[in-house]
Amino acid sequence: MEVCLCERAGKAHHDVRIAGSKLPDVPLPPACPGCGIALDLETMRKHNYVCGDCGHHFRLGADAWIALMADRGSWKERWAMFAHTTF
Repeated sequence: MEVCLCERAGKAHHDVRIAGSKLPDVPLPPACPGCGIALDLETMRKHNYVCGDCGHHFRLGADAWIALMADRGSWKERWAMFAHTTF
């Protein structure tokens, strides 16, 4: 993973690039709940599902976190047969 500090519209932000992999699709509302701007899936994926205008962080599932945190090819799921239960 490579982190680059970029300047955009007078604001500095981190742009995280994942070597050779792409973040999975995350269900998004049509507009950002923080600022109301219309959302584009490719732009949101490029910014790791953080709004470029207001900085709102969208919820990521486990598959997205694994893509962000684990080295490509290093993740091996164990105990897939177990499911979360609510008591």
